[in-house]
Order: sequence, then structure tokens, then C-alpha cells
Amino acid sequence: NVVFFCLVLTVRSLCEGLIPNVRSVDALSNLNSWLSKELITFEKVNVAELSEENWGLICNRKLNRGDVVLEIPMKKCLSASSVRLGKCGEALGQAESGDEEFEPLCGDVTLLAMQLLCLESEWTQCLTYPSTLPLLSEIDDQILERFSSRALGVLRANANDDYDWLIQNKFFDRISKPQNAKEWQRYIAVALSRSFFIDDELILAPGLDFVNHDDLLDIDTIETCIQKRRTLRGDIKIAVTAPENLDIGMPFTLSYGALPAASYLENFGFLPSKSAARRASAAVEIRFELDPQDRFLDDKRDIYQSNSEKNGEQPLLDDGLDFCLVGSEPDPDYLRFARLKFLGGTDAFLLEPIFAKEIWDFLDLPISRENEFAALTALADECRAIRDALSSDDDEEAKTSSTSVNEQKDDDATFLPLLSQLRNIELTALENTLNWIDVEINSLDTKEYYQERRLKELGLDTEWCAEDQGAQWSGTRTPGGVDW
Repeated sequence: NVVFFCLVLTVRSLCEGLIPNVRSVDALSNLNSWLSKELITFEKVNVAELSEENWGLICNRKLNRGDVVLEIPMKKCLSASSVRLGKCGEALGQAESGDEEFEPLCGDVTLLAMQLLCLESEWTQCLTYPSTLPLLSEIDDQILERFSSRALGVLRANANDDYDWLIQNKFFDRISKPQNAKEWQRYIAVALSRSFFIDDELILAPGLDFVNHDDLLDIDTIETCIQKRRTLRGDIKIAVTAPENLDIGMPFTLSYGALPAASYLENFGFLPSKSAARRASAAVEIRFELDPQDRFLDDKRDIYQSNSEKNGEQPLLDDGLDFCLVGSEPDPDYLRFARLKFLGGTDAFLLEPIFAKEIWDFLDLPISRENEFAALTALADECRAIRDALSSDDDEEAKTSSTSVNEQKDDDATFLPLLSQLRNIELTALENTLNWIDVEINSLDTKEYYQERRLKELGLDTEWCAEDQGAQWSGTRTPGGVDW
């Protein structure tokens, strides 16, 4: 489990919503009847056809901000913790009775897809996916790599590997079997695009899965409007509240959050185009790691792990792998990690155990000119490398390379413009970050570093003068009497 640092740059438009397999009045009516029966609260909204290829939630009552709109029993939801229950768990247990335990490369998304195969209801019959997910594209991985810093083809490869394991271990012999790997990818696409992280758990919840995205809403509505709660009987339910005042007939939407543009395209098949959602998505993934040859590697890893666990974050992997997102001014967490990475020389004394409880706070601010320069230069080098890789192939070359692919699948004709848009977003984010770094490097001589701050805290930032001691020094300072 790697740690993601968000150093983000940053519609009222809906994402491409569900495209139901059966678009009929009966299917829609049956779905709403099922949701009304199975959910604790569903009377304030209903699923409606927003356009020819878009289903979503519509308010049938006037809502005030904070009103509870949906209450979904956790036992009706699909999650990683529920995979062992029922028919799916039995089939998986028999498949694992062979040589190894199943560890899906697509993580919890695969577990959700497996459960979808085991269910038949008015709800699951209407579940489907956006058609513009890279997962479903026929475009070669090598072409996909030209458009983003993220390897967009990895998810498809991982899905195929999970499918192969399930085939080889006869999992599908015990439940409904996809016709082929392509159909299995569609189940992965449903689980990927219609689930939400709730309290750090990926959950596919009936009713909630029909909530579309709105660029104009606050980007933290997923955290503020979706919560697990305990009923009077002790059962767990998912409560969804209104993010704003809504009139009858208005779409009920949420923001899918401050994700990089590549994540929006990979998970939901669209790119934010307005307001805070677009600014937050203008980001690029960059990989960083501690130097395995660093003689202080163990000390630095211990410092990072102990402080990240204290803050409830995922700890660093053994190899020191880390991630960050860049786009204009970096998130303070990246700079703190980078300062730790390049801590050495005359600054290495901060790694001593005496500073163990304070060093993480010290790293919030520049440590020394040399350390700050190294941290900024490393980030700039990574940004330039990715920018040069993305800039090396122009759009015309990419379109030419994929001509034969487009002849096989018309959907990719719409997908390629999204890829070009994604690349432009990432190139802009990289340029903005490089501009910010240039300003920071040019102002290194004006920054206040650790030694200066520490001297100021101790009242030692001016020359000592015995004749004017009371005017210049606070406390009981005497020459040679400082506790460093």
C-alpha cells in the first residue's frame, strides 16, 4: 500500500452516466420499486432517464442542505468484507483450496465484480458503465502511454490476469461465467465506475451508484455527504445527505472528489471541465522513493513510518516507495517528504533520536538552503522528464498510429479526443509546477531556515552585549548557558 501525496493544481455538467442494458419503462419502474423496498430511505429521490444514454437520481421532494436522502442497509451493499458471504464466498473458497490464496491485482474492484456475477435482481440488471473507460478501449497500451503519466493500460492487464486466475482455479465453474475476458472487463468497469470509498472501504451501494457527478459542487462532498451510521438495532447503514438545497425535479448529484484527471478518466470515463473539480484534477502523478544507498535510509524510513501511522496514513513500503501529484504549488506533505529524503551533511544531526518527536514538524519548513535546493531540483527533474515524454509525440502521430484500431472500434474515435485533452491537462500542470519551482529556487536566499528559526526561538538571533543585556535578550540568557 503506497502513500499518495496530493500536490494538486488545480462542471455544472454530469458525467456520462449509466447506460442500462435494458432501457425500458418497465426496467426503470422495477428498479425504483426494488430500491423503495430494500432501502431504509428512498422516497425523496428516484432513478430517472436524464437523457437517452444517462440514468441518474432526480429529486421528487424539495430538499434542504443536510437532509438525509438515502439510507442503505450495509447488508445490501457489496464490499470486500462481504465477498466471503453466500454463493460467491463458497465458490471462492473452493477455488482457493488449491495452491494459493487469491490476491486480485485489481484489488477490491475485482472482489466487487465477482459478487456482481453471483447476484440477480432488478438492481444488478440495470447496472452498467460509461463507454469511454480506458479499460474497455481497444487502443494499444503503447499508444495509451503517450497521453498520460499514468500507465492507463495497467488496469486492463491486471483485470485480464485476475480473470486468468479465476479461470484456472475453476471459480467460474461454480457461478455465472463471463463469456470471455472482454465481458469480464465489463463487470470490472461496473464495479470501478459505480463504487465509492466510504470510511476507507470500497463499496457498491444500491441507489448511491446512480449518483452522477457535478463539477460545481464542493470537491469534498463524498466525505461530508456519505457516512456510515449505526441504527438503533446496531446494524450499519450508509446515510447520504443533500450537499445543497434542491427543488423537485432537480438532479441529485455529488462531486466525485479531488482526483487527478487521469483517475477521473480511468475510473469514470470523463474529465472535469469546470470550477474546482477541474482545478483539482489538473495534476500529474510522479513517483518518488528514498535512496536505497542512503546511509541514513533506516532512520528516515522509521521517521516517516512512525509519523504517518500516527496521522492515520498508510505507512511507507519497505523500499521507500512514495507518490505525489503535482500541479502548481505542491502539497506540504510532498515537500516534507522530499526534505526528509535529502536530509544529510550538516543537517543530519536532526535524525538523532533526541529530535524524533519533533523532526516531522521541523520538516514543514525549509531546513537549509542546500536541502531545499535538492528537494526542489528533484521535483523539477521529474517534471521535465514527464513533460518531455508527453511532448515527444504530437496528436497527429498518435492519431496515425491508432488508425487501424479505430477501424475496428468506432468508440475509440470518441476516446482519442479525451486522451488528447488529458495530455494537455497534464502538460499544463507540469509547466505550472516548473514555474512555481523556478520562483522558489530564485528566492532561496530570502528564506528562513531551521538554524535561524531555532536561534530566534532561543532568543539568540542578535549579537550578545553585556551592557545592554536587558534590552536585547529575553529570559535568563547568559553566555555559554544555552540548552541546545
